[in-house]
Amino acid sequence: MSKNILFLLGSYPSYGGVEKVTTILANEFDKRGYKVSIVSFEQPNPELGDMELAPTISLYKLSYPVCTRKNIDALRRIIEADQVQYLINQWCVPFYVVRLIKKATKGIDCKTIAVHHNLPTVNARIKEIEFRLENGSGNIFVNKIQLWGVQLFSRLSLRYAYDVSDAFVVLSHLFISITNGHIFKSKGSRIWAISNPLTIENSMNVWTKQKEIIYVGRIEYNQKRVFRVVDAWKEVQNHYPDWCLTIVGDGPDRGLLKKRIEDRGIDRVVITGFTNPQIYYERASVLLLTS
Repeated sequence: MSKNILFLLGSYPSYGGVEKVTTILANEFDKRGYKVSIVSFEQPNPELGDMELAPTISLYKLSYPVCTRKNIDALRRIIEADQVQYLINQWCVPFYVVRLIKKATKGIDCKTIAVHHNLPTVNARIKEIEFRLENGSGNIFVNKIQLWGVQLFSRLSLRYAYDVSDAFVVLSHLFISITNGHIFKSKGSRIWAISNPLTIENSMNVWTKQKEIIYVGRIEYNQKRVFRVVDAWKEVQNHYPDWCLTIVGDGPDRGLLKKRIEDRGIDRVVITGFTNPQIYYERASVLLLTS
Protein backbone atom coordinates (compact mmCIF):
# COMPACT_ATOMS: atom_id res chain seq x y z
CA MET A 1 0.00 0.00 0.00
CA SER A 2 1.30 3.43 -0.92
CA LYS A 3 2.39 5.62 1.96
CA ASN A 4 1.60 9.32 1.70
CA ILE A 5 4.01 11.65 3.50
CA LEU A 6 3.70 15.30 4.56
CA PHE A 7 6.69 17.34 5.77
CA LEU A 8 6.04 20.38 7.98
CA LEU A 9 8.59 23.20 8.31
CA GLY A 10 8.70 26.80 9.37
CA SER A 11 10.36 28.05 6.20
CA TYR A 12 10.41 26.24 2.85
CA PRO A 13 11.57 26.51 0.12
CA SER A 14 14.54 28.36 1.57
CA TYR A 15 18.26 28.04 2.14
CA GLY A 16 19.37 26.04 5.15
CA GLY A 17 20.39 22.60 6.37
CA VAL A 18 16.97 21.36 7.48
CA GLU A 19 15.45 22.65 4.26
CA LYS A 20 18.10 20.88 2.15
CA VAL A 21 17.61 17.62 4.03
CA THR A 22 13.86 17.92 3.47
CA THR A 23 14.38 18.37 -0.28
CA ILE A 24 16.67 15.34 -0.45
CA LEU A 25 14.28 13.11 1.50
CA ALA A 26 11.18 14.35 -0.32
CA ASN A 27 12.74 13.68 -3.72
CA GLU A 28 13.92 10.24 -2.65
CA PHE A 29 10.51 9.26 -1.29
CA ASP A 30 8.91 10.59 -4.48
CA LYS A 31 11.33 8.55 -6.59
CA ARG A 32 10.36 5.42 -4.66
CA GLY A 33 6.69 5.93 -5.48
CA TYR A 34 5.47 7.71 -2.36
CA LYS A 35 3.08 10.65 -2.60
CA VAL A 36 4.89 13.56 -0.93
CA SER A 37 3.68 16.99 0.19
CA ILE A 38 5.38 19.84 2.05
CA VAL A 39 3.68 22.53 4.13
CA SER A 40 5.41 25.61 5.55
CA PHE A 41 4.63 29.00 7.05
CA GLU A 42 7.09 30.97 4.91
CA GLN A 43 8.20 30.37 1.32
CA PRO A 44 10.99 32.94 0.84
CA ASN A 45 12.84 31.23 -2.02
CA PRO A 46 10.29 29.63 -4.37
CA GLU A 47 12.96 29.36 -7.06
CA LEU A 48 14.60 26.60 -5.02
CA GLY A 49 11.43 24.56 -5.20
CA ASP A 50 11.34 25.02 -8.97
CA MET A 51 15.00 24.05 -9.36
CA GLU A 52 15.44 21.24 -6.84
CA LEU A 53 12.07 19.69 -5.99
CA ALA A 54 10.39 16.97 -8.04
CA PRO A 55 7.39 18.47 -9.90
CA THR A 56 5.04 15.85 -8.48
CA ILE A 57 5.59 17.09 -4.91
CA SER A 58 2.87 19.46 -3.65
CA LEU A 59 3.67 22.65 -1.69
CA TYR A 60 1.25 24.24 0.75
CA LYS A 61 1.44 27.40 2.84
CA LEU A 62 0.07 28.23 6.27
CA SER A 63 0.27 31.62 8.03
CA TYR A 64 1.40 33.10 11.32
CA PRO A 65 0.58 32.89 14.17
CA VAL A 66 1.08 29.13 14.12
CA CYS A 67 -1.60 27.50 16.26
CA THR A 68 -4.79 29.19 15.07
CA ARG A 69 -8.14 27.70 14.13
CA LYS A 70 -7.49 28.76 10.54
CA ASN A 71 -4.22 26.79 10.41
CA ILE A 72 -5.68 23.80 12.24
CA ASP A 73 -8.50 23.56 9.71
CA ALA A 74 -6.17 24.17 6.74
CA LEU A 75 -3.65 21.54 7.87
CA ARG A 76 -6.45 19.05 8.50
CA ARG A 77 -7.81 19.63 4.99
CA ILE A 78 -4.35 19.00 3.52
CA ILE A 79 -3.94 15.78 5.50
CA GLU A 80 -7.36 14.52 4.47
CA ALA A 81 -7.13 15.60 0.81
CA ASP A 82 -3.69 14.02 0.32
CA GLN A 83 -4.58 11.04 2.53
CA VAL A 84 -1.42 11.64 4.57
CA GLN A 85 -0.36 8.64 6.61
CA TYR A 86 2.90 10.03 8.01
CA LEU A 87 3.49 13.64 9.02
CA ILE A 88 7.19 14.41 9.52
CA ASN A 89 7.54 17.45 11.76
CA GLN A 90 10.88 19.08 10.93
CA TRP A 91 10.11 21.93 13.38
CA CYS A 92 9.41 20.04 16.61
CA VAL A 93 10.08 23.00 18.92
CA PRO A 94 8.52 25.30 20.03
CA PHE A 95 5.60 23.46 21.57
CA TYR A 96 2.85 25.29 19.68
CA VAL A 97 3.95 23.68 16.40
CA VAL A 98 3.38 20.26 17.94
CA ARG A 99 0.09 21.48 19.39
CA LEU A 100 -1.05 22.55 15.92
CA ILE A 101 -0.28 19.10 14.55
CA LYS A 102 -1.99 17.37 17.46
CA LYS A 103 -5.20 19.34 16.94
CA ALA A 104 -5.13 18.96 13.14
CA THR A 105 -4.64 15.17 13.29
CA LYS A 106 -7.21 14.48 16.04
CA GLY A 107 -9.34 11.52 15.01
CA ILE A 108 -7.30 10.93 11.82
CA ASP A 109 -5.16 7.84 11.26
CA CYS A 110 -1.98 9.82 10.66
CA LYS A 111 1.29 8.98 12.43
CA THR A 112 3.45 11.94 13.46
CA ILE A 113 7.24 11.90 13.59
CA ALA A 114 9.02 14.74 15.41
CA VAL A 115 12.59 15.38 14.24
CA HIS A 116 14.97 17.45 16.37
CA HIS A 117 17.76 18.84 14.18
CA ASN A 118 20.06 19.93 16.98
CA LEU A 119 21.75 18.79 20.17
CA PRO A 120 18.74 18.31 22.48
CA THR A 121 20.16 20.59 25.17
CA VAL A 122 20.82 23.49 22.81
CA ASN A 123 18.82 25.96 20.74
CA ALA A 124 19.35 29.44 19.33
CA ARG A 125 17.71 31.22 22.28
CA ILE A 126 19.84 29.33 24.83
CA LYS A 127 23.04 30.08 22.93
CA GLU A 128 22.09 33.75 22.65
CA ILE A 129 21.83 34.09 26.44
CA GLU A 130 24.99 32.03 27.01
CA PHE A 131 26.80 34.35 24.60
CA ARG A 132 25.66 37.37 26.64
CA LEU A 133 26.95 35.72 29.82
CA GLU A 134 30.27 34.82 28.20
CA ASN A 135 30.80 38.42 27.08
CA GLY A 136 29.47 40.14 30.21
CA SER A 137 26.67 41.78 28.25
CA GLY A 138 23.66 42.99 30.22
CA ASN A 139 22.72 42.20 33.81
CA ILE A 140 24.31 38.91 34.92
CA PHE A 141 21.50 38.04 37.34
CA VAL A 142 18.80 38.72 34.75
CA ASN A 143 20.68 36.70 32.14
CA LYS A 144 21.03 33.73 34.49
CA ILE A 145 17.33 33.80 35.38
CA GLN A 146 16.43 34.01 31.68
CA LEU A 147 18.77 31.12 30.87
CA TRP A 148 17.19 28.93 33.56
CA GLY A 149 13.70 29.78 32.32
CA VAL A 150 14.50 29.19 28.65
CA GLN A 151 16.25 25.90 29.40
CA LEU A 152 13.27 24.66 31.43
CA PHE A 153 10.81 25.76 28.74
CA SER A 154 12.90 24.00 26.10
CA ARG A 155 12.96 20.78 28.11
CA LEU A 156 9.20 20.85 28.63
CA SER A 157 8.61 21.63 24.93
CA LEU A 158 10.72 18.66 23.85
CA ARG A 159 8.96 16.41 26.35
CA TYR A 160 5.62 17.54 24.96
CA ALA A 161 6.81 16.78 21.42
CA TYR A 162 7.89 13.34 22.55
CA ASP A 163 4.66 12.62 24.41
CA VAL A 164 2.26 13.51 21.58
CA SER A 165 4.31 12.14 18.64
CA ASP A 166 4.45 8.52 17.51
CA ALA A 167 8.22 8.71 17.10
CA PHE A 168 10.94 11.16 18.11
CA VAL A 169 14.05 11.33 15.92
CA VAL A 170 17.49 12.71 16.82
CA LEU A 171 20.54 12.93 14.58
CA SER A 172 22.95 10.68 16.49
CA HIS A 173 22.83 7.59 18.70
CA LEU A 174 24.80 9.62 21.24
CA PHE A 175 21.83 12.00 21.48
CA ILE A 176 19.38 9.30 22.63
CA SER A 177 20.62 9.12 26.22
CA ILE A 178 21.08 12.91 26.30
CA THR A 179 17.49 13.37 25.16
CA ASN A 180 16.16 10.93 27.74
CA GLY A 181 17.81 12.88 30.54
CA HIS A 182 16.88 16.24 29.11
CA ILE A 183 13.17 15.49 28.81
CA PHE A 184 12.93 13.83 32.25
CA LYS A 185 12.63 10.25 31.00
CA SER A 186 14.52 7.25 32.29
CA LYS A 187 13.96 5.37 29.03
CA GLY A 188 12.66 6.49 25.64
CA SER A 189 11.33 3.61 23.56
CA ARG A 190 10.15 5.99 20.80
CA ILE A 191 13.44 7.84 20.33
CA TRP A 192 15.27 6.90 17.14
CA ALA A 193 18.61 8.04 15.76
CA ILE A 194 18.68 8.80 12.02
CA SER A 195 21.62 10.79 10.68
CA ASN A 196 21.29 13.34 7.91
CA PRO A 197 21.68 11.93 4.37
CA LEU A 198 25.04 12.05 2.63
CA THR A 199 24.53 12.71 -1.07
CA ILE A 200 28.04 13.61 -2.25
CA GLU A 201 29.88 10.74 -3.87
CA ASN A 202 33.39 9.92 -2.69
CA SER A 203 35.43 10.88 -5.72
CA MET A 204 38.40 12.21 -3.76
CA ASN A 205 41.79 12.24 -5.42
CA VAL A 206 44.43 13.32 -2.93
CA TRP A 207 46.82 14.24 -5.73
CA THR A 208 44.51 17.03 -6.95
CA LYS A 209 43.94 18.57 -3.54
CA GLN A 210 44.82 22.24 -3.14
CA LYS A 211 46.20 24.15 -0.19
CA GLU A 212 42.78 25.36 0.80
CA ILE A 213 40.74 25.26 3.99
CA ILE A 214 36.95 25.45 3.65
CA TYR A 215 34.00 26.11 5.90
CA VAL A 216 30.63 25.02 4.46
CA GLY A 217 27.40 26.18 6.05
CA ARG A 218 25.28 29.07 7.20
CA ILE A 219 27.14 32.26 8.14
CA GLU A 220 25.61 32.70 11.56
CA TYR A 221 27.44 32.99 14.86
CA ASN A 222 24.85 31.80 17.34
CA GLN A 223 24.76 28.14 16.31
CA LYS A 224 27.56 27.83 13.75
CA ARG A 225 30.23 29.92 15.55
CA VAL A 226 31.57 30.88 12.14
CA PHE A 227 33.68 33.75 13.56
CA ARG A 228 35.95 31.07 15.01
CA VAL A 229 36.87 30.05 11.47
CA VAL A 230 38.47 33.36 10.57
CA ASP A 231 39.94 33.83 14.07
CA ALA A 232 41.69 30.47 13.80
CA TRP A 233 42.87 31.34 10.30
CA LYS A 234 44.35 34.63 11.55
CA GLU A 235 46.52 32.68 13.99
CA VAL A 236 48.15 30.60 11.24
CA GLN A 237 47.87 32.66 8.04
CA ASN A 238 51.38 34.12 8.24
CA HIS A 239 52.91 30.68 8.73
CA TYR A 240 51.28 29.31 5.57
CA PRO A 241 51.42 32.04 2.89
CA ASP A 242 50.56 29.60 0.09
CA TRP A 243 47.28 28.49 1.72
CA CYS A 244 43.86 30.17 1.59
CA LEU A 245 40.51 30.05 3.39
CA THR A 246 37.15 29.78 1.61
CA ILE A 247 33.80 30.36 3.35
CA VAL A 248 31.16 28.48 1.32
CA GLY A 249 27.70 29.75 2.23
CA ASP A 250 25.75 32.80 3.29
CA GLY A 251 23.62 33.94 6.17
CA PRO A 252 22.51 36.76 8.47
CA ASP A 253 25.98 37.45 9.87
CA ARG A 254 27.82 37.75 6.55
CA GLY A 255 28.23 41.51 6.97
CA LEU A 256 29.60 41.11 10.50
CA LEU A 257 31.99 38.41 9.31
CA LYS A 258 33.31 40.60 6.48
CA LYS A 259 33.83 43.47 8.92
CA ARG A 260 35.69 41.16 11.30
CA ILE A 261 37.97 40.05 8.48
CA GLU A 262 38.69 43.66 7.47
CA ASP A 263 39.13 45.01 11.02
CA ARG A 264 41.56 42.26 12.00
CA GLY A 265 43.56 42.38 8.79
CA ILE A 266 42.87 38.76 7.87
CA ASP A 267 44.16 37.87 4.40
CA ARG A 268 43.36 35.34 1.67
CA VAL A 269 39.72 34.77 2.63
CA VAL A 270 36.93 34.34 0.07
CA ILE A 271 33.19 34.24 0.86
CA THR A 272 31.36 32.52 -1.99
CA GLY A 273 27.72 33.02 -0.98
CA PHE A 274 25.14 30.30 -1.57
CA THR A 275 26.50 27.82 -4.09
CA ASN A 276 26.91 24.10 -4.71
CA PRO A 277 29.81 23.05 -2.43
CA GLN A 278 30.75 19.97 -4.46
CA ILE A 279 33.80 21.48 -6.20
CA TYR A 280 35.10 22.87 -2.90
CA TYR A 281 34.82 19.48 -1.19
CA GLU A 282 36.72 17.93 -4.09
CA ARG A 283 39.59 20.39 -4.17
CA ALA A 284 40.08 21.50 -0.53
CA SER A 285 42.50 19.76 1.82
CA VAL A 286 40.78 20.69 5.08
CA LEU A 287 37.09 21.01 6.06
CA LEU A 288 36.72 23.09 9.22
CA LEU A 289 33.58 22.74 11.40
CA THR A 290 33.00 25.13 14.29
CA SER A 291 29.34 24.53 15.23
